[in-house]
Amino acid sequence: MLPSLKSFSGCQGDEITTISLPGYNNCTTSFNGLKIFITTINNTDLSALSNIATIRGSIDIENTNLQDLSFLSSWKTWKLKGDMVVQLNLRNNAEMTKLGFPENFYNIQNIQSLDEELHFSFANFENLHPNFCISISEFILFFEHRFIFTNLQAKLCEEDGDIEEKVLCHFKSMYDLPNNCDIIVGNVTIGRGDEQYVIKFVDVQYLFGSFIVVNTTLETLEYVGFPYIAVLDSSSPVYQIIGNKKLKNADISITQIITSGPRYAIYQDNNPKLFKGKECQINDWWSGNANKRDLMMLDLNFTGADCGGERVEILYNKDCVKLNTFGLSLLIRILFNDFFK
Repeated sequence: MLPSLKSFSGCQGDEITTISLPGYNNCTTSFNGLKIFITTINNTDLSALSNIATIRGSIDIENTNLQDLSFLSSWKTWKLKGDMVVQLNLRNNAEMTKLGFPENFYNIQNIQSLDEELHFSFANFENLHPNFCISISEFILFFEHRFIFTNLQAKLCEEDGDIEEKVLCHFKSMYDLPNNCDIIVGNVTIGRGDEQYVIKFVDVQYLFGSFIVVNTTLETLEYVGFPYIAVLDSSSPVYQIIGNKKLKNADISITQIITSGPRYAIYQDNNPKLFKGKECQINDWWSGNANKRDLMMLDLNFTGADCGGERVEILYNKDCVKLNTFGLSLLIRILFNDFFK
C-alpha cells in the first residue's frame, strides 16, 4: 500500500511500513510527523526517506535497529504542532548510539503555539544503546528551542575544538581555565583561593556539568551566569553552594537546566543571612516572575541546612579532583534514604 498523499511531494509520516516504504521515494514533506515502529528496520532500509526535507509533527521511533537519524539526509525544517507533547521520542532502540542530525538541519518552527513565550516541547530518550551520546551542537539546539526531557538516558559526545564560533573549554581548575570560554565541559569547582578567577565566567553561555562553590570568601555570585546548564550525571546535584561564610548574594542568572536525573541544589553552611529568611531560590526574579514554562525549565529541589532541609554530610578527599592548590574535592553523601531516587 502506497502512502496517502497530501500533495505531489507530501506523504503521511504515520503510515510507514515495510510495504509502504518504496512509495516514499518522492516525498519531500512528511505530514503527521514521522512514526517508525518496524522492529527489523535499519538505516539502509530507510533510504526511501532520504528526500524528506520538512517534517510536520512529532517524531516517534521505537523498537527498531536504527543507529541514528542520518537516513533523513535532506531534513531541513521541523514544524512542531502543539505544546506539552513529546515531540521527539526515541525509545527502545538498542543500537542507536547518536542522533546524527544532518548538517543542513537548521530550522525548527512551531506552527500552533498561540503564545511563543510560553512554548516548550518534550523529548524522551529512553533505553537506547549504553553509549548513546548527544553532541554539544545538538544540545544547543534543544536549549534554543526549549526542550524539556522526560527521560534523558544519554552521555555528552566527546568533542575537542571550538563549536562553530563558540570557544569550547574542558574544566580542570579555575587557574587553568581560559578567559574566553563560551562553553565549559566538566564539573566546575570554585574553592578557597579561586575567588580572583570568577571573572572568567562572564562570557560563558553553556555549562555541561555541575557547579560547586565551597569554602570561598566570595560575597556574590553575580559573575556566574551559565544561562544553560546540562547535568548528565544522574547522581550529581546541579548546584552545591557550601561553606561560603561571606556570601550575601547567591542569585544566579539562568535560562534553562537540563538533567538526566533528579534536579537538586544543595545550600549549606553559608552566611546565615544569605536568603534573609526567604525560601531558597535561584534568584529574586524567579520568585515573582516565573511562568509555567520557567517552572518546568528551571525548577530545582533545594536541600541542605540553609534551606531548612535535613543536613547533608560533607566529606573531603585529598586524593580526588584538585581544588586549586589545596587539593580538596567535594564529595556528597546524603543522610536520608532514597534522596537520588
